[in-house]
Amino acid sequence: MLALGFTMLLACLSAAVGGNDADDLYQLFAVDMPPADIAVLVDASGSMGTNYAIVRKQVVDFCSSLATGENVHITVFARVYAAPLECDGAEAARRIDGHLPATPLPGEGTDIGLALHKAVEWLDRSDASSVQALFFLTDGYHQPPPDSPFGTDPQQDDDWRTLRQRGRALCKNNTLRVYGFGLGQHTDIELLRQVFDPVAVELITGKAAQVGDTLALVRKRLRAEGLRRAVAADLREGRVEVSGPQANEFMVRSVRDLAADGVQLPCTIRNQYRHLPVDVASIELRLPGASTDGAGRLSVSIADDVQRATIQAGETRDFAITATVESAPSSMHPGIREHRFPVQIVVEPVAAFPVAGAMQHLGLEAGAPRVVGGDVTAALVLRTGVAWWLIVGVVAAVVTLALVIWSATRPSKLRGTVVVTLEAGGGVQQQEVNLTRARSSRVEFRFPVAASDVAARGIDGAATQWVVESIGRGRRGRIRVTVGSRKVDFVRNKNDDKRLGDAKVEYRPF
Repeated sequence: MLALGFTMLLACLSAAVGGNDADDLYQLFAVDMPPADIAVLVDASGSMGTNYAIVRKQVVDFCSSLATGENVHITVFARVYAAPLECDGAEAARRIDGHLPATPLPGEGTDIGLALHKAVEWLDRSDASSVQALFFLTDGYHQPPPDSPFGTDPQQDDDWRTLRQRGRALCKNNTLRVYGFGLGQHTDIELLRQVFDPVAVELITGKAAQVGDTLALVRKRLRAEGLRRAVAADLREGRVEVSGPQANEFMVRSVRDLAADGVQLPCTIRNQYRHLPVDVASIELRLPGASTDGAGRLSVSIADDVQRATIQAGETRDFAITATVESAPSSMHPGIREHRFPVQIVVEPVAAFPVAGAMQHLGLEAGAPRVVGGDVTAALVLRTGVAWWLIVGVVAAVVTLALVIWSATRPSKLRGTVVVTLEAGGGVQQQEVNLTRARSSRVEFRFPVAASDVAARGIDGAATQWVVESIGRGRRGRIRVTVGSRKVDFVRNKNDDKRLGDAKVEYRPF
């Protein structure tokens, strides 16, 4: 059978767009509408009769759905080729009804060769799109007028041969699909397979009322092909980039940061696909030839929430690798020591395309996203110990503080004279003590008086020992005179005299 019935065509074209509307796929992939060329050639010979009005209305309705970025070449033909409407899809929607003739063209004959020649000229223009479709409708045979360059023998005619070369070159260079719609079983739509690559041609037989649905499906297939090309280009050119430190040094503040809390190494995953989102299921970290300076073994980790994320096209996701070292060196020792821990990490994201199912509808086997980069090289630098200058400074400060405290709390040396006058043994005895000469903060002396005489005078007979001592320093310092359990204080550097029982005690500082 040379041509498909309309029902079979519907099934084939629906399968070509995966049973899914191309508009949905565009929205899913966020791909801008790619440019596309659509040529529509409608037989307007007298034999079309009432079918022409039915077909014309459906072509007009079809054009109302066209959009910017869809270039059209729409015309009718019979023995002549009417002036085509060539414009953007949005403009065609406004102009098509006024452009197509309301009734079939006058005269007899149908020049299919001339119609295909004009369509190929437009499809082969310098600014043509690489995604193209040709819809050709006729109800009869090739019946050219006598002056037509395209005779009735396509196999031998030179003009047909030239047309065939150009038509097949279009199929080879561009994504051209050709659809021949025959109204009834008696048509020459088979000529399309002689002009174009037969693989790119689909022949359909149907009724005039089915033209609109056929055009809609042809457009969906064309859009799906444009989408497939755009996504295929994205798969070829896009990638997932992983970047991190390269030969950087990270100063570690403390042994705890190195051994417990870890050091954060900043990294970035960048989705360099233009349209495709990427699911990151996990991020694997490898340590090829990991080593340290002998202080311990390096280990690395990454937060779980970073490992399960969807990164949209063109977006980035920052994350950090935590590096720790087991058995970190001691930090308590004199002198500064520098420990270096080389870090080499291979970062391998396990990623997939969340839209893989939609890509399969387009006939694309995406596989896993392409990952580039992923090598992290760095050095963790830890300085331990206490600097010698700090140790010396601390020792000097401690010694100085001790001297200050000792000096502040050590009693001052006695100065001046203390005179004690005592009535004992029926007389008066006086003892003068030169404190300056003693060069001390404490002086002891005795009276040559019997204990019984002292007791009789109200002085503790058991304590015939007198003590003069310096108490405190500075303005608050005192001179204390003690005998037994009795004592009396004098303000330093101030002449004064006081009673101590029956004894009179005088203090002369100078």
